[in-house]
Amino acid sequence: MAAIAEQWFVWLVLVAGFTYLITESAIFAVVRVFLAQGSGLRTMLLYCRACTGAWVGLTVTPEFPLHHRAHGWILSTLAAMLFGYVWTAILGSSQAWESERDLLRLATDDGDDDDDEAY
Repeated sequence: MAAIAEQWFVWLVLVAGFTYLITESAIFAVVRVFLAQGSGLRTMLLYCRACTGAWVGLTVTPEFPLHHRAHGWILSTLAAMLFGYVWTAILGSSQAWESERDLLRLATDDGDDDDDEAY
């Protein structure tokens, strides 16, 4: 039983750690702004915790406790996406998004002010 709890803990730490690194961390800020320039899809993928969590969950599937099941990769992806969604529901929108939104606007200034959606 302890081994299963340890597997869940490792998977959760990996998902939370990589999701935070990509969506929130200051060390990744320059990369986020550079990659998100000019693309709403890339912006969403880099600032949305649920979106990033889905890709992180897919990547860390081998650590998912149920990875040996037929569709373990789907379960890992959905569980990580749900984790990101709950994280956002509890904490609100990404602090990185709030602080970097103006930088993105400057980098991709097209005169359109409709990109104020919170991620």
